[in-house]
Amino acid sequence: METGNCTYDVTADYVVESWGSMHPWHNQAYIRHFKDRELFCRAWYSSTVYTHPSLLRSFCGHVSSSGRFSIVYERYTEDFRRYVREGIGRGEWLKKSTHYGLTHLMVHDDVKGLLRNLMGLLKYFHSKKRALNGFSLDNIVMCGDMPKLVGIIVYPSNDDRVEADFKAIDAIIDYIYQYKYIPIELRMLRDQLGNFRGNEDNIYDHPSLWGLGRRLVFLRNIWDWSSFVGALYQTYIEAFDGLELDWFGPNSGYTWQHRVPEDSPIQQCIDWKDDGEYSESIHCLARLLRNAVGHIGVYSDEGSEFTQEKLDDMISIVFPGFLVEIETRLFGVFGTTFFTL
Repeated sequence: METGNCTYDVTADYVVESWGSMHPWHNQAYIRHFKDRELFCRAWYSSTVYTHPSLLRSFCGHVSSSGRFSIVYERYTEDFRRYVREGIGRGEWLKKSTHYGLTHLMVHDDVKGLLRNLMGLLKYFHSKKRALNGFSLDNIVMCGDMPKLVGIIVYPSNDDRVEADFKAIDAIIDYIYQYKYIPIELRMLRDQLGNFRGNEDNIYDHPSLWGLGRRLVFLRNIWDWSSFVGALYQTYIEAFDGLELDWFGPNSGYTWQHRVPEDSPIQQCIDWKDDGEYSESIHCLARLLRNAVGHIGVYSDEGSEFTQEKLDDMISIVFPGFLVEIETRLFGVFGTTFFTL
């Protein structure tokens, strides 16, 4: 058998117990060894009972004549640490965007995809009242751009074990960003990871991990939804106007319009409405961004060249954390992720 990442010498050992099977076309495999029988049995059981795209598939388990415990998994592309080093080495993951003299570190799409897939796996287990009690970087391997966990043990769920699972995500973020500057939206995710009770649904599908299309659709729709909440309209508006970030709020001393760079497409959107329609309230900022996303080609002289990527980039630079904070506040007030659809 051709193996990846470790050697299994079948001439020195012979199998005395075996579970599962491999088909002839499974000519490449990764074999993981375990220190004792209990860990091996738990890992083997977990790998056969639970299936998910972010779990490395197991084929068979062996106990050798020398007392070595091994599970044969599908082969993976590379380990997690190497994948991260390559992403950082390409200069993409930590690249800052600059517009009009303002600088911002965006969450790269590769990082979003990695964390989003792992969140999906945790949601799968937690929805079944199961948890991993945490996992380490050694449990993560990559199959292409898809992260998969290997060698994990599944336990009945409780708060401590769920907390350990979320701490594992926190540790991944630290490792990716080398324990240094972390994008503001991921810092906001980390705040929720540390306060997960009641926020689980928002964590699994956190807006910091959304793709471009979903981010812009949300910004386009959040103001329009205010017409459909009926008697909860005032509550909806209060969810906006209670927002407080470093750059806005009763203690910041700043107003949002003063953040908008002159001659920028966002300022042109404001100028298009020359009747003072936009006040300094946050719900007026939501209206502005709705109009910017929906009508950037009309409002802006740069509209024909101003792509969705540049618009999302600029909104994130000028109003850092706005999208995440508004979504989180709506979730906190209404207890639903309906507004993210």
